[in-house]
Amino acid sequence: MIKLVFCARRRSNLTPADFSDYWKNHHGPLFQKHAYRYRALRYVQNHTLNHPINDGMRTSRGSSEPYDGVGEIWWRSIEDFLTVIRDPSMADLRRLFVEDESRFVDLARSAVFFTEEVEFPLPTPPAPATAEDTPDPETIRSEVRRRYGSIASGEATLKSSARTSCCGAAAPETPKRASCGCETDEQARTLGYTEADIAATPAGANLGLGCGNPVAIASLQIGQTVLDLGAGAGFDAFLAARAVGPSGRVIGVDMTPEMVAKARANAARNGFTQVEFRLGEIEALPVADGIVDVIISNCVINLCPDKCPVYREAFRVLKPGGRIAVSDVVAREELPDEVKRDLALHSGCLAGATPLAELAAILRHAGFVEIVIRPKSNSAEVIESWDAVASVGAKVFAAEVLARKPAPDDRAPARCCCGGATPAAK
Repeated sequence: MIKLVFCARRRSNLTPADFSDYWKNHHGPLFQKHAYRYRALRYVQNHTLNHPINDGMRTSRGSSEPYDGVGEIWWRSIEDFLTVIRDPSMADLRRLFVEDESRFVDLARSAVFFTEEVEFPLPTPPAPATAEDTPDPETIRSEVRRRYGSIASGEATLKSSARTSCCGAAAPETPKRASCGCETDEQARTLGYTEADIAATPAGANLGLGCGNPVAIASLQIGQTVLDLGAGAGFDAFLAARAVGPSGRVIGVDMTPEMVAKARANAARNGFTQVEFRLGEIEALPVADGIVDVIISNCVINLCPDKCPVYREAFRVLKPGGRIAVSDVVAREELPDEVKRDLALHSGCLAGATPLAELAAILRHAGFVEIVIRPKSNSAEVIESWDAVASVGAKVFAAEVLARKPAPDDRAPARCCCGGATPAAK
């Protein structure tokens, strides 16, 4: 991949705080909204800290005044970027971005250029685990992005010597953890996909990931708009496209650039014109308010450190009366600290499982009604197929999570089924 670096200095009439606020809360969301049209894979803003340490760094090196911020945008290749730049239909959008930049950036004093990253991995010194060593949210996201990226790029596979989980290859030093231990098609059958499902999707879309079949419980209809949270290489999105037909629409969102690139390539090669894939985090969806009929997701929400914004965002983008149909891992009880400290188990879809009662409360607080959280019929088989550590696997189950956004004509609030669980899940 290649990266555009934009070293920005603010306009003279703006304070650093004004610059940072406009960049973060206006220009950033503007680019995020249109990034998929730009074929961008990732977008990061680096805001310069207002801290004496920066003065010390500049003085010690005799450097000039620092930039107010550095923006970074990734593309798959120079050719992808040039395709967008040369497209006449993109002229208005390019003009929109430049005009907006001129409102807060002194373009004459700023710099922009393309780079290619050269990374030097650094060893991490071992440290004894303590209660304070629970991975922070950004560490979890980075590990999940790394593992998904390694699968998408082919560096790790479900048939590699390393153990594998619903979410990708585990580290070799963590044997007997979350391993599918089988071919992708065989795992798909275990998760509830039919032979017709497997045959209907593009080659390379089925990576053997997941803990269920959300499309099977979504009751999709012709013409609907479907959103897939954590779409990966597009397996469920393509099945949803088949269900909603040419008059429908499917949007897949994933935070891993390699997965988005793979899914877009699958869609382009196989003529899925009603399916698009956007780079973004499901805690801050690059999707407009109230345009989605049904949201699906397959074993992804458990990977998010904080589930509350995920379901708030889901509620925001749904139409009134819209529904969620989610396959995920749910905890039967609060997980032990040693499990929560294990980064491999976080990225392996186990340590991030939310206790059932807590998940029901999160859904209610987000505004959902008609909440059902039930074990998948072959939950035990699914968890066992990962070859999960028995002490961990016994504390979680493969769940089907269903809920609805109230419609204006709802006469009375619906009650949560059994406080968020069916009796079988208790």
